[in-house]
Amino acid sequence: MDFLPVVLILFAGIFFLAVIVLTLVALIDLLGSRFKDNDKLVWALVIIFVTFIGPILYLVMGRKQKIKPVEDQNNK
Repeated sequence: MDFLPVVLILFAGIFFLAVIVLTLVALIDLLGSRFKDNDKLVWALVIIFVTFIGPILYLVMGRKQKIKPVEDQNNK
């Protein structure tokens, strides 16, 4: 049973790293996108303060709320 604390620490480290990477990916995507009104600020607060679930919510639901860029009609 001496290996149990090592396994728990390893699992906690992997989980912590996954949360950090997921949060960074969500924030980078958010910062490069356009939203209506204060939606960008609201999503940033959700991503930062609702640990683990916030970035997942943004990646699943928030990306659908982006303002799509208007394509130039002359390029078609």
